[in-house]
Amino acid sequence: MELRKVVGTKVAQLRKQHSYSQEELARLLSLNKQTVWRIESGATNVSVDTLAALAKALKVEPAVFLVDASAPADAHHAKLVDGLIESLKSALHLAVTLAPRLRA
Repeated sequence: MELRKVVGTKVAQLRKQHSYSQEELARLLSLNKQTVWRIESGATNVSVDTLAALAKALKVEPAVFLVDASAPADAHHAKLVDGLIESLKSALHLAVTLAPRLRA
């Protein structure tokens, strides 16, 4: 599955778990409903900043959006995914930390 579809599927799943409508999630993110629909449908790429905002609003780590739950799981795959998640956590943390400094 394409990564942006993986992200979109996870966003929709978590949004529904929190009982948010697309409009409510959009309001929390200062986006419009159409943008949330495009993210959930995999029609658009999500920036790191938007991914971080989604994670905060949905109370998860940003890396959660990047794991394809439909992919077959085996020990080797799980180890690779764990390594990828740790790398992404580090990269997202760095991006979120440095973003305000770079904007100044």
